[in-house]
Amino acid sequence: MELSLGRIRERRAAAPRHGSAGLRARPSPSRAPVLIEAGTLADKSRPEELAKFEACRAWAQTAGGEAWVIAADLVPPRWFRNAIQLHLARLDYRGDPALAAAIRARWERGRASIEDLVREHADHPRPEVVAAARKVMGDLLAEGRLDLDLATVVPTLATMVRARPRDRGILEPPGVVRDPEELVRLAAERGRTDLPEDGEAEPKPDVDPESIEDPEARDEFERRRAAMRAILEGATAAAAARANGLEERRAQQLWNAYDQHGARALVPYATRRASCRTMPPPVVSAIEEVYARPERPSLEAVVDHPAVRQAAIDAGMRRTPSRYQVSKAVGDLLRRDQKAREARAGRKLVPLALSGRAVTAEQVPGLVCEFDEATLDVKVQALSGGRTTVRMHIGVLIDVATRYPLSVVVSPKALDQWDLRRAVIRAMLDDSALRLEHGIREDSPWA
Repeated sequence: MELSLGRIRERRAAAPRHGSAGLRARPSPSRAPVLIEAGTLADKSRPEELAKFEACRAWAQTAGGEAWVIAADLVPPRWFRNAIQLHLARLDYRGDPALAAAIRARWERGRASIEDLVREHADHPRPEVVAAARKVMGDLLAEGRLDLDLATVVPTLATMVRARPRDRGILEPPGVVRDPEELVRLAAERGRTDLPEDGEAEPKPDVDPESIEDPEARDEFERRRAAMRAILEGATAAAAARANGLEERRAQQLWNAYDQHGARALVPYATRRASCRTMPPPVVSAIEEVYARPERPSLEAVVDHPAVRQAAIDAGMRRTPSRYQVSKAVGDLLRRDQKAREARAGRKLVPLALSGRAVTAEQVPGLVCEFDEATLDVKVQALSGGRTTVRMHIGVLIDVATRYPLSVVVSPKALDQWDLRRAVIRAMLDDSALRLEHGIREDSPWA
């Protein structure tokens, strides 16, 4: 890569000035110019890209050089990762140049591993030898003389390395294409290998929007499908997401899922909801029984509990319940079962609807208080168009005699003894400053 950049700089120095007729650049006396285009086969095989490549190639030939196309699809990912790491090792090296020169001379003579070099240069610290060796490997790779297949090997301290003899020529990086006809042929072959054997793309199952019961989920599905159609028509993922009220960061994820699974991947929570509906009742009962135990196990403990696993095996489930399935079952349990909420909170929460407001003590202000609980579902719509529902738990400490609220606490989870403690402390604090700030008079019922 560095040699090519150097040649490009020379090509720029030899390029004609604005206003000159034609391309009259002369080849450099030391190095011929090299023009490099990078992209995918599908992109670089388009007619306009081929015309650009032909023009670059013609200019480079008149200047005594050549033009390349680096096709990213032909570069193995392992080779790319290894090359990047070795290139960074060159940039970060701050060690002794003499040590690097000695290692280079050793690899010029024959193969040796970095472990061998550490033993041969025992007078240098091990980290310095390793850093110098990786720097030399990066230099050899840039020169095309690293005699090691980075596409199949991950270099370690035990990997045998040597410098390629100069009389055998240099090793070019993978993905280099010099001929436009070869570029078109490779793009056609890659296009055929991406299709099934019959030559046609595998059909993806479609989804009828009317089959989605939840109106919000149906609307989300319609917007996602419209975004996918916009991408198919040539729009970018970010532009399609903005036009249909979706999050830009989710657009590419949705496209990848749609490309693999079809329209069913666009149904919000389709897979998760189906998996929860098919969970057998005995397994749900086992989850509820374990979760409501006095030791208050976590969701992870419920997932791994032997009773839950055994219930899944007895019910014929192919897999044990996931954490998401357990959380859904637990959420349903807490919404409908007062005893389960009491067990998880560690205290008894007696709803007033069941016990009434019978107070045996004398009804005087400030003598007896009660703690009422309620929930409030808040529907939130983000600026990007996404919607969600947040359930807030509200607790109010009320004076029984006067029915005046003393304090309010709000929590996104089920209220527990700590929320009650917060409510009591807030009721006991001096609120004179708050009453003055909000203009509450002494004769007001809220005072």
